[in-house]
Amino acid sequence: MKPVRNGMTQVHEFELWRQAELALRQLPLEMQPPDRFAAQIMERIAREQITPLPVPSSSTRPVDMRRWVASAAVFLLALGTGSGVYVAMQSSSPTGPSPSVVAQQDVVPDSLPKQSAGDVSKSSVANGETPSQADDLSGNSPANAPKVTVQTPQSSVGKSQPSVAPVAPPPDTANDLSVAKSERTYLLSKPMVIQRTLLRYRVASLDTSVEAVKKAIAQVNGQLGSVSLQQSQGLTIQNLTVKLPPDRLQAFIQALSLGALVENKSDNQDVTNSYQDMVTQVNFLKGQLSTTPAAQQPALSNKIQSLERQITTLDQESATHTVVLMMETENGQ
Repeated sequence: MKPVRNGMTQVHEFELWRQAELALRQLPLEMQPPDRFAAQIMERIAREQITPLPVPSSSTRPVDMRRWVASAAVFLLALGTGSGVYVAMQSSSPTGPSPSVVAQQDVVPDSLPKQSAGDVSKSSVANGETPSQADDLSGNSPANAPKVTVQTPQSSVGKSQPSVAPVAPPPDTANDLSVAKSERTYLLSKPMVIQRTLLRYRVASLDTSVEAVKKAIAQVNGQLGSVSLQQSQGLTIQNLTVKLPPDRLQAFIQALSLGALVENKSDNQDVTNSYQDMVTQVNFLKGQLSTTPAAQQPALSNKIQSLERQITTLDQESATHTVVLMMETENGQ
């Protein structure tokens, strides 16, 4: 088809757009252009005086003509992809509740002609959008930010189902307070260390040495524990356990004034972690005691009492310095 000689090329353009519209209508349903798509394009051409596409010469072969028409159809398809997808999504009816679909407007390249605010509003209303959404798409929003249209899933009757966030049950403050009151709180300002020292002396008389030990204990405010006597390999050995304040070991050694010091060994054991673990376990078991069946409560109570005795023992041993004193002499002396 040749263009009109008087310069009015709109007749030829109309024929091209009609062929492109026919090509688009032959595509699948999900890519079908919206209603009055060709009429809106023609209105834009007439209003904005868009330069027409180059007219093929009369010598163009039919194959080239079909390729040229196909290129024009692809161009129109790229231009109306966003609107076509949106119309296809609007026309499809969901059979049941489905996740929310977010349809975002495609970004038009800078090389394409820009739409005015009135054109965007008309196109948006024709596609089923509200006037407020059309104003947002035309760039009238304060920040000119791209807008996102969110479609709420609808039921078969067409009513939207608002999502309801799960509500957490209120905390049982009364139970928490009762458990907190029953728990024992331990604040460790420093590590808990059990200090032990072994002192072995060779003495001339056990009776005299025992009296000297008792005097030395009184001087450092210590405490005499267990006392035992044994014989081994021709020697008589007197064993004494002494509890001293943590910083009085050297003063106690100087106050003894016994015979020759044969052996002096010290051992420090850090029980901070074990202590805290037992305290945590006791608090947990006490919290479970109220919900334990009556038949199992006696066994659980015995376990709690055993742990509390171990905690008390660690408290006492870490508060003092334990000294094991061994005094040996030959038999008969």
